[in-house]
Amino acid sequence: MTALPVLDLVAGLIFIYLLLSIINNSLFEIIIAVMKSRAKMLKVWLDETLTPSTAQKLMNHPLLNGASKPNKSTTYMDSKCFASAIIETILTASENAKKGDAKQDIAIPLIEKINSGIDNAELPAELKSVLRLFVAKTKSSIDANKLLTNPEMIEEIKHLESQIANWFDSIMERLTGKFKRKSLFFTFIFGTIITCLLNIDSISLMNYLYNNPEARQKLAVASYNSTDEGSDMNKKIESIKNKAAKSVDSSTVDSLSQIITKIKNEKASIDTTLASLNSLIPIGWKEAEYKELNKGGIGSWSTKIGGLIMTILALCLGAPFWFDILNKVANLRSSLKPQTAEQKDSKAG
Repeated sequence: MTALPVLDLVAGLIFIYLLLSIINNSLFEIIIAVMKSRAKMLKVWLDETLTPSTAQKLMNHPLLNGASKPNKSTTYMDSKCFASAIIETILTASENAKKGDAKQDIAIPLIEKINSGIDNAELPAELKSVLRLFVAKTKSSIDANKLLTNPEMIEEIKHLESQIANWFDSIMERLTGKFKRKSLFFTFIFGTIITCLLNIDSISLMNYLYNNPEARQKLAVASYNSTDEGSDMNKKIESIKNKAAKSVDSSTVDSLSQIITKIKNEKASIDTTLASLNSLIPIGWKEAEYKELNKGGIGSWSTKIGGLIMTILALCLGAPFWFDILNKVANLRSSLKPQTAEQKDSKAG
């Protein structure tokens, strides 16, 4: 038995939640890859915010289309590239409107061309109002004398691009929240399937670890090792945390071969995690357990269902949450661990 068995029990339970959450995340990533949910959500936003024709132009723009197919959105758009594409679209509309006009002044500042191009661009009225506001803010910071001597004013165009980019980033943050709310549904469904198939009952699990010091110590060692900086588990969780922090994945999964590769990788991750989990605790349904539950009646089944629900709700919190908690428990255990005789002697000396 370890020096702090209760803390080891908690760490072991958290580690199990962590492993199950990794399986849950892998299944979710497979579904997202197959359904292309991120790309579809981004396309819906483009269609609703811009006109359909302008949305298609942006999706096919060299700065934004990446490896996606024609008229298909990628899973990720860089905000600066998006701003540049919008400004280019507006300038193109401005130039097209002035074709054939021999009286046009070639010395008109670029920011003014953008301002006049907003009216001619195929954009919704609400978006035009927002863009005019951005232009007004940019013009308010411009020295009129500089405009006359340097109509291009690249710095001011950068200022306008930054405003559009910041607006795009704020929208992507909202889409991230919407995407996370939708992902909770899949997380709950997969968590229920995993918990019920593997028979991970939190109450029974706590009783098992409490009554089996050897299993508890083995699980605690594995959990503390997973918090090491160079461990594979740490890298895996960092990857999950990075994915959760982004509104969309930076990779594109438009081709069938890419989807198949991603599914194979996630399946390998699930198999590895299940093998690790099975080596630490007994999982699965046993015939003897059915007999005990039926023998105990409603009380036993209520406890069983309650334990399963606890596990399902724990998985809904996600792997990054349990990884952070496990790190805190590991740090707490290190601070409370009794000193060895050598450590006491060195302090006394």
